[in-house]
Amino acid sequence: MRQNTKKKIDDLLNINIDDQGRYIIEMTILDDSNFISPYCGKEPIVSSEVATYLDNIIKNVPPKGSISLYLYSNVISKDNESKYQAAIKNYYSNEKRQLKRDLLYNQIAAFSMFGIGFVIIAVMLIFIFLDKINEIWSTILEIIGWVFVWEAVDKFVFERNYLKREINRADQLINAEVKFINGK
Repeated sequence: MRQNTKKKIDDLLNINIDDQGRYIIEMTILDDSNFISPYCGKEPIVSSEVATYLDNIIKNVPPKGSISLYLYSNVISKDNESKYQAAIKNYYSNEKRQLKRDLLYNQIAAFSMFGIGFVIIAVMLIFIFLDKINEIWSTILEIIGWVFVWEAVDKFVFERNYLKREINRADQLINAEVKFINGK
């Protein structure tokens, strides 16, 4: 039953699956002069145009699925195939490292904001208890405190979820099976 439902969804979304259960992403390369970025260092990386295409096309693939990347071309030589595979893996490995740094920053920022909000609300409550603050200032402190707490929750729950999804997408392309096929 579940497999039948998955098949219907894949048909509805027009997703192709190979015989190993991998989702197929197809890309036609008419001119490979811009496949590798001219600004790469020791290791090749794909150009921003190729990365943009891959980032857009992978949105159709479920986040838990593995990928087969079919590159159709008559201009890629056998010697360059391994270089192009490495360029894709290197680009998305760099992307994954950056996303992990963003995830760490997100966690630090969320806990910091929560702490600031907690301290502001605690100070407000102490001043109210000691009767050292008027109602307007206590309301202002309460609003500021809750804004910090809400922003912490937003960062930790929602932004963190987005970053994890993007890390998963980078992993999908790092681990993609790349096949070079003549023509199309």
